[in-house]
Amino acid sequence: MNVSIRTATNFIRGDDVAAAEVYQAYRKLPYFIIVAYVKTKEDAEDVYQETFTRVLTNRSTIASPSALHSYLCQTARNCAIDCAKNKEENLNPEVEESLGENEPTPLESLLPLNLSVEEKTIAGYRIGFGLSWKEISELISIPMSTAKLHYHEAKKKIKETYSK
Repeated sequence: MNVSIRTATNFIRGDDVAAAEVYQAYRKLPYFIIVAYVKTKEDAEDVYQETFTRVLTNRSTIASPSALHSYLCQTARNCAIDCAKNKEENLNPEVEESLGENEPTPLESLLPLNLSVEEKTIAGYRIGFGLSWKEISELISIPMSTAKLHYHEAKKKIKETYSK
């Protein structure tokens, strides 16, 4: 999933071929991050596009090639949080009822188990994308020990579900 240092360097310098490689290498991770925060597929797709637009626009500000991965993840998270906040501020009671409280979010449809949102998110980051504990804790703004606890709880629930 990570790109080479050379590709990341070329991306930061503005190379469009490297930009295509970065987009291809990281196309799934930002979406997974985004669906943890937004409620609809349409919003997730809009935020996904906004994420890559911001990354492309600001790529020259990335501190080092090794920071590209974290920068992309943090940008996806920030864009998703901005979208979720804007939706909350602009939501009126009639629209809120039409969304349906029991409809699963895109994240819940990816991991259809009886897990909390935190457990699903952490398990997805760890298993699906191989993120380190440090990256996970930074992405969701919790201590590493708490992230590990949620992960082990998720594993326990998954084992219980499939051992029946």
